[in-house]
Amino acid sequence: MTPTTPAESSQALPPDSAALMSPASAPLASPFTAPLFRDAVCPRAASTPLALGPGNLQATLTSAGDKRLLLMCFDYGLQQGSIGMAEADQLQTAVRHAREHGLYMVWLIESSGIRVTDGTAGIASLRRVLRDVQDARLDGLRLLAMVFKSAFGGASILTSVCERRVLNAGTLLSMSGPKLIEQSVGAGRFDATDKTAVSALLGGAARAARSADIVLADACLPSYLSALDAWLADAAPAPVDVAWLQHQLSVLTRRLPQPLQTPQALPLPSPLLPSHAQALLERVLSAHSGVHASEGVLIAQMAHDAHTRVLALMTPEGCTARDTLSLTRELLRPPASAFSRTVLLVDAPGHAATPEDEAVVFSEVLALLSLVIRWLHRQGQRVDVVVSGSGGGGIQAALAAGASSVSMGPQARLYVLPKAAMQALNKAEDENAGTLATALATGAIDHAFTD
Repeated sequence: MTPTTPAESSQALPPDSAALMSPASAPLASPFTAPLFRDAVCPRAASTPLALGPGNLQATLTSAGDKRLLLMCFDYGLQQGSIGMAEADQLQTAVRHAREHGLYMVWLIESSGIRVTDGTAGIASLRRVLRDVQDARLDGLRLLAMVFKSAFGGASILTSVCERRVLNAGTLLSMSGPKLIEQSVGAGRFDATDKTAVSALLGGAARAARSADIVLADACLPSYLSALDAWLADAAPAPVDVAWLQHQLSVLTRRLPQPLQTPQALPLPSPLLPSHAQALLERVLSAHSGVHASEGVLIAQMAHDAHTRVLALMTPEGCTARDTLSLTRELLRPPASAFSRTVLLVDAPGHAATPEDEAVVFSEVLALLSLVIRWLHRQGQRVDVVVSGSGGGGIQAALAAGASSVSMGPQARLYVLPKAAMQALNKAEDENAGTLATALATGAIDHAFTD
């Protein structure tokens, strides 16, 4: 979509959009926010609030022409639009209502992501919300994300599961915010105070140039209304099946500056693996027909069971976009549907926070991985995620949400964010957070891992 001026947009509004505009649709006060857009789209007489229970999110039922909509509105003015346990409940209620009634679901997003102060419970919250959104997308529910100020972390994955995203030039969309990227690579490589550099990497124009599923709009009511109406007028997207997943993998892989590595044989024991991962692999892979490695992913097939495969994501310094795409490739590698079970061993304390990872739109990479795992599960393949060392951040969300089960070893640990990242945000994590007992109690995992 080519950006237009407010005057041009208001003259060219389609009938449905014009009907949605309130009489007072003069230029909106700056900044352009999700609540302001909702209030313009849904005049009181034409909308009905949907009760979601306690939390900061608001849902509104409305219509555009013959289409019924559910608008889900975030508010950055309330705890930076973060998703806490109450908001996770609200999101699940809204998604399930939309599925039950066949509504078009529109997310009006401005969110800093999962509320990090919730600790392990926050990991569990994102897991259950993302699972419901995955199922909705796989079942064909129409999903549009309209992002205003920003969508970071888990909120950016949720956004990227939607069939289309609408951003403006001032929008920031990323797994890691500018401060975390600077903390990870140093101000010499990325200066979080340099607005031009931040926009060039994370801003709406840069994201739209990378992704065909991102529409760039002006930061004004007429332009966003026009983008909404264009989406409503479009036919439903192609179903999320193996052909669609393979195509998306190809699209995302082409964004990498270098092709993914071809899997190479890896003898065990290997000096490339940490001791705890080595011990676990020796137990789980006591009888295998060979182990191969590509990027941070290990691939093995059980010698005594042709229908079971073992994949290991071993990225103790953080999982990169390359690692994630390599894992997604192996999960989809033909004949993916021939396996009845995939065991996925994990040692990844979080997703990498570098300019190189964000340049490929890391949020879309993680969203695809999450959809692949959920699709395999729904095809009847059991996908068991085992956290052998550490798990956390966006990669844990992508792995856990769609899996058939998630377990962890007695000494394993879950992290909302790596310790250095928490320090960069001036946050402290409880020393008991992420332990096996806490993960079980919150629902971040399903059971303890035993051989």
